[in-house]
Amino acid sequence: KYAAKDAGKFAEAMEAVGSELFAKVEVTPLLNEKVTRDNIEAAFKTIGGTAKPGDVFVLFLGGHGKSVEGRYYYYPQTLDFAAGQSYLDAIGQDQWQMWLAKIPAQKTLLVLDTCESGAAGGLIRGADSARQTAMDQLQHATGHNLIAAAGSAQAAIEGYKGHGVLTYALLDALSQKEGQNPAEQVTVGALSEHAYKNVPKITQSVWGVYQNPIRSFSGNDFPIGLRAAVMPTGTDQNAVPTEFTHVVMRTERARKSAADDAESDLEPLTPGKKITLIKMTENGFALVARDGKVLGYVPADAIVKLE
Repeated sequence: KYAAKDAGKFAEAMEAVGSELFAKVEVTPLLNEKVTRDNIEAAFKTIGGTAKPGDVFVLFLGGHGKSVEGRYYYYPQTLDFAAGQSYLDAIGQDQWQMWLAKIPAQKTLLVLDTCESGAAGGLIRGADSARQTAMDQLQHATGHNLIAAAGSAQAAIEGYKGHGVLTYALLDALSQKEGQNPAEQVTVGALSEHAYKNVPKITQSVWGVYQNPIRSFSGNDFPIGLRAAVMPTGTDQNAVPTEFTHVVMRTERARKSAADDAESDLEPLTPGKKITLIKMTENGFALVARDGKVLGYVPADAIVKLE
């Protein structure tokens, strides 16, 4: 549901943070019906013909992914199971390796915000280089890195403040916050560390499950840009998640605080009502929302997770 939005927003963020560090930032977006094998191949051919070894190449994939026998497959828009196609008709790991081999840039970052994307760790090829300092690090280091949303048998959750959880965490890491130095570099390592710490924290607090992003690095760490105002300071950043996560099992009041005798000024929630879990409290209550609006606290045993 959020793949195209995530890709577009991540591209904007790369332009914003990269513009103060690189002479030029070029973005090649493929969204929705344009995500076909032929279009992706053409984009790799074009980029491969102009990129130089000293450049930084970033690939972002959003949408559906699948791990089969430890190998990663990405589902393009043209994949049609109803027509008898299978995962074998998706874009497999070998194809991605062939395309990536056409990119001469010695500093690459692959961001895969798809289900089961941890299986794509095999896309990273080895590279050796001594660690440099400051801009020397960017100019001379080599590194091939992957940040995947989830393990090879795990779903990539979306619907957190209008984004996939991994994409949200990465945008948050790139965003300049109040009191931060606007000239602060964001390295690939720092980007990865922020996602590694925050994705499980978000998914556990909202959906009650741990989504563990996968990191695969080879070579040096290097800057990806300078912090910029890439995260909206208004409704998007502070919005309540809208993706339904649980269903109400019995008639319950949504209380203003996590206590049995707390006040409630809303109509009771009825059995079968779908809601979004915001967080669980230590004393057995769940803070819930619906349609982006916080409703209040209900006993945790009054709701069950949607399958």
